[in-house]
Amino acid sequence: DVTRQADVEDDELRLAHSRARSIDVEIAVQMSMALHWFAVSRLNTDVLGWAAKLEPLVQDRPELRAAVESSIAYLHVIAEQLDSAQQLARRALADAADDQTRCRALEALADCALFQGDLDAARSWSSDLVTVARRARDMYYEAVGRYVVVMSLAYGGKHDAARRHR
Repeated sequence: DVTRQADVEDDELRLAHSRARSIDVEIAVQMSMALHWFAVSRLNTDVLGWAAKLEPLVQDRPELRAAVESSIAYLHVIAEQLDSAQQLARRALADAADDQTRCRALEALADCALFQGDLDAARSWSSDLVTVARRARDMYYEAVGRYVVVMSLAYGGKHDAARRHR
């Protein structure tokens, strides 16, 4: 019964997003961005894929395009298409009009670097994420950034530094 209820809710969200895409692209972008953390935390490529459907609709609007690309970047992270994830995230970071977009892009860049074994880059991107998240007063992204810093230190054999990191 719980699974059936979740399916109904997913269908309702999918329909609402589809309708928003046809009526008000800005609202559809806001919906995708509001669902981004949910989708990333559950590796839900369907919900992240809704942002990809917005991409052709926001090409002439850099601030919306950056927000959309920051979300699509994580879709590519999940698919292990790390080069394209990095390209999208870098572009989103360059055009970002707000700290939430910057946070999504930095998370994708930090995770790409970590997954590729570039521990210095992972530490750098995640430190940037912590800085932006603090400025935005976003505890979730601050925690994500701190986590990747600690993971990159630990993977690099710097266990004492990882334990001391706050």
